[in-house]
Amino acid sequence: ILTDIRMPVKDGFEAAKIIKHNKRYINIPVVALTAYAIDSEIKKYGTVFDAYLTKPITKEKLFETINKFFQ
Repeated sequence: ILTDIRMPVKDGFEAAKIIKHNKRYINIPVVALTAYAIDSEIKKYGTVFDAYLTKPITKEKLFETINKFFQ
């Protein structure tokens, strides 16, 4: 699942927590998309997300990140 960190109603952190707390989806990787590459923000991502990508992302980086979950 790719989710943006900054969304209007539920942010990416809330959405990921809801997904991860559902036993049906617990093994599905959640990847954060963000424009904020600040160290304090990045440290929070590891507690909720399986990976993160900073915008703008390249096609190669997207495929590389997704591929990690298929090995």
